Amino acid sequence: MSKSGSKKTPPQPKQALPKDRDSLMDALEAAFDADDAETALELTNELITRFPNDTECLCLHASALSLGGDADEALEFCGQALDAHPDSLDLIQQAVELLIQVSEDDDDALEEALELTERGCALGEKRALEAVKAGALPETDPDLMQLEEQLSDLYLAATDVLTLLGDPKAALAAADKAKALFPEDNDVLTNHASALFELCRFEEARTELEQVLKASPDDSWALRQMGLVLDHLGKHAQADALIAKAHELDPDSCPAQIKLSAKAFDKALEKALASLPDKVRDYLRNVAILAEDLPSKDDLNQAEPPLSPNSLGLFRGTPGPQQSVSDPWSTWPSAIVLYQRNLERFARDREEMEEEIAVTLLHEVGHFLGLDEAQVAALGLK
Repeated sequence: MSKSGSKKTPPQPKQALPKDRDSLMDALEAAFDADDAETALELTNELITRFPNDTECLCLHASALSLGGDADEALEFCGQALDAHPDSLDLIQQAVELLIQVSEDDDDALEEALELTERGCALGEKRALEAVKAGALPETDPDLMQLEEQLSDLYLAATDVLTLLGDPKAALAAADKAKALFPEDNDVLTNHASALFELCRFEEARTELEQVLKASPDDSWALRQMGLVLDHLGKHAQADALIAKAHELDPDSCPAQIKLSAKAFDKALEKALASLPDKVRDYLRNVAILAEDLPSKDDLNQAEPPLSPNSLGLFRGTPGPQQSVSDPWSTWPSAIVLYQRNLERFARDREEMEEEIAVTLLHEVGHFLGLDEAQVAALGLK
């Protein structure tokens, strides 16, 4: 009896798990849809107990671990499963997705993901070629159709990995392969348009995204990508409206754009500057700090491949160690440029944006000191 005199509710008996595989899968799908990590783990534990060599079940267990917030444990499990089933395209794809997930804190993860995508694509291409030589056609052979879908997913994963690694040309080549397999698939086309965008081929990207949005006007990812493209085509009001609509449709995947006036952004920039270590501010004493909306065509095309249109900042000038009195151009005033609209879209709130302004400043100071991208990243200033 409780202190209030009421009876305690007896614990409810735990519901028995479904007996057959299909029912377990249906229950698991419902758990994933509800973001119920506890139930998903319970169900996938049951699945891998009953079907220990079923690679689909192994992938689902890794997904359940990741849903529970433990990407590292999910990756470790996926690696063990891959050791036992090294030629499973599903497990390779799952491992790549997890590696991308942890890559923010682990630079080597992207290189490992690239190796896995290359291996998976080679395996998939070989199997597809063998099937075609044997007379299979995707229109009539469900196994070949499934293989092509797996291969397309791997090409798309390779596109993402190569973009993150700063190789947009190779990323577009991978996206081209996915598009060749499924030229009408909206996700494939949006991914391909994103790869074109990274190479500053804005009109081509817009044409593909128009095709996607004609077929699926509420595709949040395509809407956001179209917004980014239109921004660089000078259509800022349309861009803002599309990005706002994408956020309304999918707030988790499509963050809202923080809108600051030029004065408010300057204040945020001043606050970020004040937060930097004294030594860093000393380096910046003779460097102009500028705020611009977006990278200009000259900014984007200063290198080959071009600068990413989503870049948050840029160092203009000759790095300090390379300046020389014998070369008057090398001592031309240097500047660090921060791109306001990109920063507004990168951050999820004002506080995060101010933090990212400071990180971007430090990153560009690294370039001023003569460090390349890899050296800057090694200092934690990526």
